[in-house]
Amino acid sequence: MEEIVAEIALSRPSTPPGPVHVGEGEGPDAGTTPVPKKKNLLGKRAATAATLTDEQKVESEMTMYLQEMAIDGEEDPLTWWKTNEKRFPFRAKLARKYLCICATSTRSERVFSTGGSVVTPIRSLLKPDKVNKLVFLARNL
Repeated sequence: MEEIVAEIALSRPSTPPGPVHVGEGEGPDAGTTPVPKKKNLLGKRAATAATLTDEQKVESEMTMYLQEMAIDGEEDPLTWWKTNEKRFPFRAKLARKYLCICATSTRSERVFSTGGSVVTPIRSLLKPDKVNKLVFLARNL
């Protein structure tokens, strides 16, 4: 789980902590607007989602994700992530990153096969640039 938290932290843009400056002025507190805390029905200050650190948000999201029911093996995981992207925003970014990887090597094997057909013992002295061009032409014509 630490690896996931670290990867999400690296993928998120970091914002410097501190107040947001909205006006012009001098000094560290000039032009800042304090953020009011919300009160619940009992008059106590409530902790909002904005007060949680990114690491705490990721951990709570991970807990919710691990408590989810497993999807059917026939269901499309990309569709599931699209519908649940708002519930798991951090994990959805990772899913988008890793689920886009092609699961087969068929294309690359075909290109290597074409390269083997282009570079024969008779054509073994071809320069790499010429081989690249011939393979490209053979695969794209």
